[in-house]
Amino acid sequence: MPHRIPTEYVRRTVHAADTRGIDLRPALDAARLPLTVLDASGPAITPSEASAFTRAVWALTNDELGGLGAAPVPRGTFRLVTLALIHSPDLGHALSRMISSLPALPAMTPITFSFDTATGAITLDLRGHRPDEATQLLIELAFLLIHRFAAWLIDHPLAPSRVALPYPARDDYAPTFYRALFGVTPTLGAPTAAIVFEPRALHAPIVQTEHSLLDFLRAAPARLFTEPAGTTPRTTQVLRMLQRSPLHALPTNAQIATKLALSESHLRRLLGREGTSANRIRDEVLREAALARLRRGDTTDQIATALGFSEPSAFRRAFRRWTGATPRAFRPAPPSDESP
Repeated sequence: MPHRIPTEYVRRTVHAADTRGIDLRPALDAARLPLTVLDASGPAITPSEASAFTRAVWALTNDELGGLGAAPVPRGTFRLVTLALIHSPDLGHALSRMISSLPALPAMTPITFSFDTATGAITLDLRGHRPDEATQLLIELAFLLIHRFAAWLIDHPLAPSRVALPYPARDDYAPTFYRALFGVTPTLGAPTAAIVFEPRALHAPIVQTEHSLLDFLRAAPARLFTEPAGTTPRTTQVLRMLQRSPLHALPTNAQIATKLALSESHLRRLLGREGTSANRIRDEVLREAALARLRRGDTTDQIATALGFSEPSAFRRAFRRWTGATPRAFRPAPPSDESP
């Protein structure tokens, strides 16, 4: 997380509330933030200022979602949810309990959460609704909370392998900011919203207690705007390295380890502790690139060449391993002829 928070966080929150008839400008005063933060060119704010603004919004609206949800969430609701899962044996069980509790909150309408323990994917179904600005913010904050809280529960840096958001980039979209938040640049314009953790990470034991949870809640929402404990996860470092490399010539595991000043075996152990491997991260990068090219209409031969496969058949085998389906299943359907 950068030391300064782009003002778009405050600006979008205030604007989204305005569209719902909620004036959050008194929260700016309470947090001692000038009105200039509402300007696109306004100065960035500190994590502590972002936290103070968020707490002021909660107090002003008496709503833990600050008016972003379909209905208010009474103060103390998050505390009850977290108390119900703090005694889970591992991260997978904790996330399952968290997701299963969300349908009880009317504020989440029309969003339906689901969690696939086999793939580590948490997805949001908007039931056909196009997300307005408030819902977009709600999705981002939900994923941010899940990500930060999950890392805190296991007391270890935790980078998702993928974050997808179901809306296009905005004029004020700052990819560097969101990459710093999640450890990965979100895929925009996706069919569904999703945050995906490596399945092996779900077996990490919960090391927090009710006592430490109370400390966490007293400090909320500070942890949303600060880096999880520890250095940048090795998963994030490897992912960024691969994303910056040509797809047809991604570095080998040995080359990655050399760039990180590690032995290959040490890198393998470090990534294993984070629930992943260099091969899995590489496959994720190639999978996302393949899906993007399929959506824009590239042929299988073109994609195989772009991704560095020796022949199309090798790409098809890899694609089936990544997705469980053939490339044809992900191609956009041709337009139907509705003429009489």
